[in-house]
This record gives sequence, structure tokens and C-alpha cells, in this order.
Amino acid sequence: MDLKSLFVAIMLLAGTSSFSQNLVSGKIIDESSGNPVIDAHIQLASGFTTSSDSLGKFHLTISKFPAVIRITHVSYGQSDVTIDNWPEQILIIRIQKMVSYVGEVQVTAKRLDILTEKDDFSLQDFAFDDQNLWMIGYLNNQANKGRLWLANSFGDTICSISVHHPEGLYKDVFGNVHLLGQDSVFQLFAHKDTIHRLYPAGKAEFFALMAPIRSAFNGKLVYSEYLPQTEGLHIYYRTSRTDTLFLLNIMRDSLEELQQEDDYVGYSWSAGQDFRANQRMGQRKLNKHRLINRKVKAPLFSLNDSLWIFNLYKDSLLGYDSFGKLHKSIPIDFHRKKYYSGSDYFSFKILTDELVNKAYCLLRNNMEWQISEIDLKTGKLLPDVPLPNFPGMDRITVFRNAIYFLYPEKKYPFYSRLYRFQL
Repeated sequence: MDLKSLFVAIMLLAGTSSFSQNLVSGKIIDESSGNPVIDAHIQLASGFTTSSDSLGKFHLTISKFPAVIRITHVSYGQSDVTIDNWPEQILIIRIQKMVSYVGEVQVTAKRLDILTEKDDFSLQDFAFDDQNLWMIGYLNNQANKGRLWLANSFGDTICSISVHHPEGLYKDVFGNVHLLGQDSVFQLFAHKDTIHRLYPAGKAEFFALMAPIRSAFNGKLVYSEYLPQTEGLHIYYRTSRTDTLFLLNIMRDSLEELQQEDDYVGYSWSAGQDFRANQRMGQRKLNKHRLINRKVKAPLFSLNDSLWIFNLYKDSLLGYDSFGKLHKSIPIDFHRKKYYSGSDYFSFKILTDELVNKAYCLLRNNMEWQISEIDLKTGKLLPDVPLPNFPGMDRITVFRNAIYFLYPEKKYPFYSRLYRFQL
């Protein structure tokens, strides 16, 4: 789903959509298989946009005919369709999937490769979509020579374009990669050997919309919010088809609350003592509870149309199916620092490899990075992967059973190189 489609979804959630003209219903399907095409971007010349749902269906308000609609999809490219007259039945649009042009079969004897070792540029950032590697950096480390590269997963360049002062790359929860400029954002799209920068948006507007979304699964957008009136971190989802919020979980660090209670209660007050002192004590206790719960953390990730949430405070990994229903609760213990008493937890990050349906736990231990696959059946961590001991390795990412990271050279001109470590 692109930014404009997401804006339409948010408008629908807020109940601001209106249809006062001619409503045309359509369905987009794959020309070869006949399967519905999900999350295709549909746009009229007037600027109205929408997207296809999980059945490939969409609705457009058209004021006059003939009308031209533009259909864009990451896997199908761009197509223009002319509607001459009002369709008496649902409009069926067939589009053809692009053939992947990125060759991925490559054999190497080395487990650790420097993918940009012989290139005369320094990388600033990189990101993967479902098949491509995107990189931005600077030729010869010169600030006025910013460049964007499209490559395969082994770093072989397909094409590149010059970009002015790039600030970074951003991968959204839908798997799309965006180029960040000083005050603008573009979604990146590749067709054959050409790079397209689509759907320009202001950076502040873009992140105000995208940053609160923590994950997405099966057409659902996942959010989390601390609600001071009810305490705890509320995790919920919404869809573009309804304005209803669906609660997934409420988390509280109740153990920490109990441990801190003595600091604010001290001793019980007998009947007849100062009422205002009791009131002040109760307010201090409530404020402490709020402070604790504002720090509640709930790492989560989605894989294969399912959502997984870590409840660190109840030592469990919660699995939700594609309908948003809790179907699994798995005990975990790897998150606790066993040499500490009370509730002290490791700070870890979840990395996912969507193409092979695996999740990894990345944590820093004794100044070294450790990464382990999470067994989603038992909640246990599989044996650690022996990562290279490179202090300062950055942007650690997992893609197609390999780990990628940036690491600066130790000699002039100190280029930052992209490394690939085979799992």
C-alpha cells in the first residue's frame, strides 16, 4: 500500500469519505491466474485515489465518461485503463505481472563477503523490498555526489540515479522502500532497468501518518497507545473498512508496581488521621503507577499474515491469527536477566526474514552482537549465530537467510562498506 492509498484508508477510518456522484465498482485480477490483485493503487486524473482490497475489489466515484484510471502495483507495474461508458456490471480489469529481472542464483565459497569492496562510493543506508536491494551513498565521499542504487541481494548493480542530499531510506510496514530527502519522501519503484520515484509527500506529513503504525498483517494496521485513564499499554488494530478499533492486548508492568509500592505507601494510615495526607499519598501512588506503565515495552512483529506480541511482564509470546484472534500463548524466559533479582530485562530487537518466514532476536551482550532464531513453536532461542566480531557494525538486517550490515573501513578514504554474512 502506498502513501496515497493509506491516506484514503485513514479517511475511511475517520468516516470522512462521501460518494455523491457515480459510484463504479471494479475488481483487479491477475491476467494469467485470475487471482485477485491486493493493494493495487487506483487513481483518476482528478486526483481521487483508492486501493484494491483483499478480494481485489475497489470503488471509484466518476463524474463523467470517458474516464482514464491509472493502476500501479509493485509487482505489476503501471497500467492505464479507459472506461468509455457507465459499466452495467462490476468492472473486471486484468493486469499482467512483471517478470523478475533480478538474478539471485550465485555461488560463493566465502561465508562473509564485502559486497561493495571494489566500488568508489561510501554507503549511508540500505534497505530491501521483496526482491531488490536499495542503497544510497556518496561517490568518492563527496557530499554533492549523492546516488541511489538498485541491486540484487548480492550487491550486483542493476541501475543507479543521482539524488540530491539523500538523508536515508525508510521501509514501511507494508514492505515498500522510501527515499528520504531534506523535506520530502518518495516511494521507490523499479521497472526493468529504470528507477521511479513515486507519490511525493512532505516528510512531516509522511511520518505523522506512518510512524504510529507498528505493524501490518492481513489488511490490518497495528497501533499501540498508553491510555492514562485506564492504565497500561493498549495494543489494537484497525482496517480501512471500518472505523472500529479492535483491542488485541493491554499490558502492565504489575510486578514493578508492587515492588515500588512501599516507596509511596510507607505504612498504613489508621482511621482518624489526616484525610489530606491520605489523599496526597494516594495521588503519589497513582502517579508512580502511571510513570511505570508509560515505560511498558511490547516488541511485536508480523509474519505470514499472523501477528506476534511479546508480553515481557507475563513471560509469554502471544500469537494472533489473520483474523486478529489470539490462538497461541507460548512461555518465554530468554528476555530475563537471570543474574538480577526482580524484573530486569534484556533490551533486544526483533528482525524478520519474511521470505523464509523466520524471526530473529538481536541483542547486545558484553559489547558484542548476538543473533538467534526464535522457535515460534516453543518460544525458545535456537543456538546463537557466530557473527563477525566487528565493533561498530551498523544497520543489521536479515534477508533470504543472510545477514547484512554496514561497517567502515579502517584506512583512507574510510568508505562505509556493505557486508553479507551467510546464515
